[in-house]
Amino acid sequence: MPHKEYFKEPVVRFEVDRSRFPKVCVVCGRPAIDYVRLTLVENRRYNAGWVDRLYMRPRDLISRPSKSVHLPVCSDHQFTSEDYCRLRLICIVGMVIVGSVALTGYLKIGGSIASGMSIPTWALVSVGLFLVTLALANYALRPRGVEAAFRVIGHDPTFTHIIVDIENQEFRDRFLEENPGTAELVRWILRP
Repeated sequence: MPHKEYFKEPVVRFEVDRSRFPKVCVVCGRPAIDYVRLTLVENRRYNAGWVDRLYMRPRDLISRPSKSVHLPVCSDHQFTSEDYCRLRLICIVGMVIVGSVALTGYLKIGGSIASGMSIPTWALVSVGLFLVTLALANYALRPRGVEAAFRVIGHDPTFTHIIVDIENQEFRDRFLEENPGTAELVRWILRP
């Protein structure tokens, strides 16, 4: 059953095909030098540079309705898809390797406590190293600058309008000013 979702701060609803972004970075507001493509697919949001070929099967992307938006970015917030993917892959592989050693250490700690023996130092170090790896992975896998600055909240079924939360207030105001007939602030949306 449809229900209204209210927002504390107003969000932006804009027409995808007719709206144009200002030539400033969506994250910091400095002059933009490049664009990052963001693809929306059925209530999901993807940075199309790395997700299309690594995390989605091409037939799924083709068979589902989708729409791409090109967001302006400066040199500090421009990233290559290969670097971004490599960092996430290294974190995941590191977590698996360190996690397996930590699991062995955790079992050794339990066995040592149960038998009344002293706990091996390597077991404590492996569990501690796993906790550090989890913290680093949390940092690496969190949304990057563009993903956090331009958060997609929803869209209509035909992808005509997209509703976003733009973190940079200056960019949001400029975007609304440059698109008076196609972008507006809304305080609530109707969720299915």
